[in-house]
Amino acid sequence: MRSEIIQEFSHCWFGYVNNVFGQDFYHPLSQTGSNTVEMALTLVSSLDTLILMGFEEEYERSRKWIIENLHFSTTQTVSLFDISIQVIGGLLSSYALRTEPVFLQKAREAADLVLFAFDTETGIPFGQLGLTTGIAENPISSGGSSSISEILSIQLEFQYLSRLTGDPKYASTVDRVSQAVLSQPRPFNLFPQYINPKTGLYTSNLLTMGAGVGSAYETLLKQWILSNRQRPELINAYYESMAGMKDLLVRHSSPMHLTFLADHENDAIHPNMQLLTCFVPGMLALGSLQPDNPEAANHLRLARELGYTCYAIHRKMATGLAPEVVTFSETGKGEDFQTAQDQQRGRLRPEMLESLFYLYRVTHAQVYRDWAWEIFQSMKTHARIPSGGYAVVDNVLETDFERIGHEDTMESSFLSETMKYLYLIFAEDDYFPLDRWVFTTQG
Repeated sequence: MRSEIIQEFSHCWFGYVNNVFGQDFYHPLSQTGSNTVEMALTLVSSLDTLILMGFEEEYERSRKWIIENLHFSTTQTVSLFDISIQVIGGLLSSYALRTEPVFLQKAREAADLVLFAFDTETGIPFGQLGLTTGIAENPISSGGSSSISEILSIQLEFQYLSRLTGDPKYASTVDRVSQAVLSQPRPFNLFPQYINPKTGLYTSNLLTMGAGVGSAYETLLKQWILSNRQRPELINAYYESMAGMKDLLVRHSSPMHLTFLADHENDAIHPNMQLLTCFVPGMLALGSLQPDNPEAANHLRLARELGYTCYAIHRKMATGLAPEVVTFSETGKGEDFQTAQDQQRGRLRPEMLESLFYLYRVTHAQVYRDWAWEIFQSMKTHARIPSGGYAVVDNVLETDFERIGHEDTMESSFLSETMKYLYLIFAEDDYFPLDRWVFTTQG
């Protein structure tokens, strides 16, 4: 099974290499590339996947490119989040595997360039940066506020960079962020979606495990693990948040009684579940392994229930691929969930496969490998582009390849996360064991 996964990774990788090597993104339908930050995002974030799958020649080619060509002089506005999780994270992951000095050097160089984002009254960073202008700001769409998921999900990269370099400034910078965020009262012990970097006050009342928030919770847990379990404020905040999630956001559909995660906004429950929230089963499974977790059994039970729901969403679609959002019914009338017409796109996201990786590692239940294989085959059937690469599916409810339609996009996360977790699901437990390795938001 792993050999077939390697073959498909190769199909994608060489589509990128043969057409647009060194560019940020590959567009497989037109066989063209594009740059948003001019830092080879696909290459850098996928480098550790090349290593763990054994692509030695491609690793050497990529290492050479990084030495000669990876610079941080872009004049484009860049995302602090993307630079942190894809560039800094990708370089540090590769350094952890090969201890190649240039990877650490480049990661440190990138981190130094973005530290000005944190120069605020609260230490909470702005998210959009001009590296040559020194201007840091947030988009108008967020009202000038910072996304909770973006400012907390970069913690692991900066903490690890301090550990490797011996320079505490990176860790102390992000420590100030987590302290500012955790010092604020949180409704139901959950993070609202946005926070003002000038005042440190929340500016949203949306509570969700989806976009803009979700990965903040897994970072609390993983940062606790990375600290060698020496920071109780992090694990306590994680446990409190999981209790709040269970009390407020965990719901059950009718008639099948599927467990799902709703959104809460303006004192009302909205029974919409984003595919992004399918990372939660894996997070809960990992959390159930932590010593002294008083809710370990309950967390694992909930992980398995939510994992089944995420699988059921895939299974119901004609392609076997999940849409971006489904809306659940709690009334017992009609089907348990529906997909809105404008949410039928399948982006081949990694969250479900990430959860199946953790669920299999924790339970060793074969069903999780079976589900992963089904999803892999569905992607291969409906998203594979013969000339190289996989493309976003326009309509997961169609079955005919021509009528499905495809967006001319292969996300960088498809190689760095989706294919990586697929490969690891079918690996032995001692290959990147959970008691020795921490996987970041970008894998």
